Formats: sequence, C-alpha cells, structure tokens
Amino acid sequence: MFSCAICEEFSLYNLCNDCRVIRHITTLNGKKRVLEVLNNVFQRCEEKQDNKMNEELKCEIENKKVSLKNSQLKRGSNLN
Repeated sequence: MFSCAICEEFSLYNLCNDCRVIRHITTLNGKKRVLEVLNNVFQRCEEKQDNKMNEELKCEIENKKVSLKNSQLKRGSNLN
C-alpha cells in the first residue's frame, strides 16, 4: 500500500480515486482555473466572513429566544 501523494490517505496507487478525479479535472481545465474556482467558492473575503458571522449570530439568538420562551411556557404550565 502507498500513501496518496495529495491527501496522504492509503491507496493501492500513487493517487486515491478521489484525488485522481481532482487531477483529471485539473488536467482538463488547467491548474490556474481550478485554483480560481476553489478560491472563489471556498474562500470568503472579510466582508463576506462578517456577513456570515452576523447571520450565524442572528440564528443563534433566535434559537435561544425560542428555547427560553419554550422553557418559560413549560414552567408556567407546571405551576397550574
């Protein structure tokens, strides 16, 4: 067994099946284009990171409000 040259997982060949697909896509489209797409899709600029963080915080606050409201309703019904 060998270690894949890209992901370092064990494989019977120099590259595992997933990395072989990545290599094929890179061959078809060029390394520069593949890196461009990966950067555009997976990396966020600071502004987008801030927006994402704010959205996550809004969701978290809303979930906490719902949870608090539910626990208050349960306590209220337990008193009756």
